[in-house]
Formats: sequence, structure tokens, C-alpha cells
Amino acid sequence: MDSIIGVVLAGGESSRMGLDKAELPHPLNEKQTLLDHAMEILINCGCRKVVISGEKWDGIADQFNDKGPLAGIFSVSDAIAEEYFLFVPVDMPLLDPYLLQELVSAAEIGESVYFEETRLPALIRVNDQVKSYLSRVLSFDAEDRSMFTFYQAIGALPIACSQPEKLVNVNTPEDFQHLQVQQPLELDH
Repeated sequence: MDSIIGVVLAGGESSRMGLDKAELPHPLNEKQTLLDHAMEILINCGCRKVVISGEKWDGIADQFNDKGPLAGIFSVSDAIAEEYFLFVPVDMPLLDPYLLQELVSAAEIGESVYFEETRLPALIRVNDQVKSYLSRVLSFDAEDRSMFTFYQAIGALPIACSQPEKLVNVNTPEDFQHLQVQQPLELDH
């Protein structure tokens, strides 16, 4: 697995937050936005290239609107002809490159993997089966577009995360405020 493309999933509406989460300052490092943080950890994890899923920031626009993270996964994998993609949500400020490396190491056998504690981040091996599944479920409104169903369909393997407390999303202003008032955490291990 020589070449992994890092992808920041930042195409959502951030409706519960009320502001674009990608533009928020990192709750533990205000010199950095959540988008900057997500890009940095993908680079530090060893991704060959990092792209943004979402039409802002010169990112790759979703081909299917309002269809969740699967639309971003499909659109990026359709736009870039690579086999391995490491998908990270923009709203996980405690995520670090060491945790992402756990996914990369677990995927050495050539499989798609995700942490059993959450649905993203994930390392996904994109092949014809994956593209066909995504195209089908995104084309019809009645289809189940959950990440779990997707992982089952493609045979992705769940792995245990060594530090599940770092798999925290900030979806609301309350989530964001809660992280801001926490004691500073050691993010580098």
C-alpha cells in the first residue's frame, strides 16, 4: 500500500453547529481551524496527497447533494483514480496521526478498515464493487445510506481504537464549548 490519498470530509451543511465547522478555530489550538487540523494529521500520517471533499476550499464537490458522507466518498473516489483513501471528518479535533496510522497498519492486508467505536475515520480500498455499491445507493432516495451498511456491503473490517476517547465529533456549539473548557490534552501521544 504505497499510495494513500487523504480526504477531509467537509461537505456537510453543519446545520446543528449553525456555522461551517471547517472554519471553526480548533478548540485546543486557536491558531488552526478544524480544516487545517484535519489536513495536517493526514499529511503527518503519511498520505501522499490530501484533498477536501466539499465544494468550498477548491474541494471536490459532491455529485449527489444531501446524501451524507457516502456522497463525498463516491465523488472523491470517482474524481481521483487511486485505490486507497483515508477519510477523516472535519469535526474530530482530538484525532491525531497516530490513530490514523492504526487504520493504515490494519489495512496492510488490503482491506477497508474503520474503528469499531465510530464510523469515521476509515481507510477504504476503492474498487469496482465499492464504486458500484455507492452509485446504486446514492441514486435512489429510499436506499439505506448509513456508513455501517456500506461497511457491511464492502466487507470492511472494524478494529479497536487504542484511544477511543479521541474519537469525538463536535456537532453542536455545546460540543465545541465542552472541548474548549477541558484541560489541555496531550495530542501528540
